[in-house]
Amino acid sequence: MNEVQVANVDQFIDPSFNYGSWVELYNTSDVALFLNDVTVRHTDADGITEEYALTSEHGFISPRTCLTLWLDHHSSQGKFGPQARLNIPFKLDPEGGRLEILNKNSATVDAVTYPPAIARCAYARTADGAGEWGITSTPTPAALNAGSKFATQRLAPPEVSIDSK
Repeated sequence: MNEVQVANVDQFIDPSFNYGSWVELYNTSDVALFLNDVTVRHTDADGITEEYALTSEHGFISPRTCLTLWLDHHSSQGKFGPQARLNIPFKLDPEGGRLEILNKNSATVDAVTYPPAIARCAYARTADGAGEWGITSTPTPAALNAGSKFATQRLAPPEVSIDSK
């Protein structure tokens, strides 16, 4: 995993023509990675876990490239358009959670615990495919994170000190 955006308020339209959450996968290898037999597992802040098995319809990730998996707005009947069936049918928790990618033997290939969501920001690796994670105001679904700017700290919300009249 390379990047997660939970609060996609109005930036990127998913295959169901909505603003769904998404997770970006990055292939660090020199061979294509097929997504059939891969499972996405999500555990929310309350400890509730959901899983979704990907199929050959989800395709593959070419070497050294990214692929976006969209969450929510799933339809097996194509209600939201023909590509909506490729959306993962659960939501990411805006209070934070854990995402895991499992192989066909149910072993964890990659995992990230993401923080509470900030609208229009993503939680992303500061170096594609490895290293630290940080919050960026320049999400890049299906594109490398090179050039993204990352926050060095998260400020507390402002407190109103004067009553309104």
